[in-house]
Amino acid sequence: MKVRVVFAGLILALAQLIMGASVSAAAEPVTPPCKVAISLAELAAIGTAHRYAEYVLFLEPAKNVRGPLDVRLTAQTDAGATTPLVVNGFSAGNDSRSHGDKAVLVVLPSAGIRSFVVNSVESAGVEQTCSNVWFTLSTLTYSTASTFDDSAPSIALDAPTIISLDDADFSYRASPSYPEMAKEENVQGEVVVRVVIGTDGVVDEAWVDQSSGSTDLDAVSVGAARQSTFKPAHLPAIYGGTAVESIYVIVYTFSIDM
Repeated sequence: MKVRVVFAGLILALAQLIMGASVSAAAEPVTPPCKVAISLAELAAIGTAHRYAEYVLFLEPAKNVRGPLDVRLTAQTDAGATTPLVVNGFSAGNDSRSHGDKAVLVVLPSAGIRSFVVNSVESAGVEQTCSNVWFTLSTLTYSTASTFDDSAPSIALDAPTIISLDDADFSYRASPSYPEMAKEENVQGEVVVRVVIGTDGVVDEAWVDQSSGSTDLDAVSVGAARQSTFKPAHLPAIYGGTAVESIYVIVYTFSIDM
């Protein structure tokens, strides 16, 4: 009888501990994710007249976020010098599967910018302060080989410009093989894969943006995306027409004909 009483007491104490932990966790404030994140940033070209630097940023709105948005950012050099930037009227609410997403072009006096951060996002008069998560430029894109005319009237120094890229397109689209086990088990679905395409048209990164629910289908989709090659994206001619890294979305559909 004593053993049973002690055991029951332990269960009661454990239950109270769990309930207490749940209450404590629920009481902690939950910080919503920033409405806009930097998904890619790169140094695109150096000016021929003034040696200004041309940077391209891809800003990705969170799901179900609508615009227009005013996005406040900071650019920072290796030495810690910062430049505040404001992107006005950034369009949000785009279909995550769309290609040719709008990017942001920034022209700064320094070619030494190594990172950017989103500080806040304002929508309909309401401003959201974002956590300081810095996006560091990849050393793969940290090149000064390409040039542009930084004396052109279209160049707005320190004033970010929303642009539409000449989008990347397939040179070779690899098709995933339908896994035999998935076929036998009648597993069907759609996989949305995002890729980062380098200036040479090769896929640098690939990841599942929307899962089919099947790890097998997801895996072969990412594999096919990595095997594909592209014609790289380019800046508009007015900004030099430079080939740039870009983000592209590929949709793979797996369906068994009945």
